[in-house]
Amino acid sequence: MNDEVSQPTMPQQPAPAPQPAPVQPKEEKKPEAPKGPTIFEKLKMKLLGYRRVLEVSHKPDAWELISTAKVVLLGITLMGAIGFIISMIYILAVQAAGAGV
Repeated sequence: MNDEVSQPTMPQQPAPAPQPAPVQPKEEKKPEAPKGPTIFEKLKMKLLGYRRVLEVSHKPDAWELISTAKVVLLGITLMGAIGFIISMIYILAVQAAGAGV
């Protein structure tokens, strides 16, 4: 027989279940924003716009030139009159307050 004394055996605890490795969230690729036109495409579009304006434009006849000049002259005169009136009101208000200009 055995010389060893038999020891009462303890019931073994079940081994813990292996934990799955933490799942790293996958880096989602952001959808690339639609790229705008390149610098050359922008330049080409701008030049085409200038070309369109030149194709539509025409040399004014005498009547159109004179009427445009009249409207511009009237606008300049009106702006000058408004500025003159405002400066006169300011000068009168300062003199009425008793302070010198």
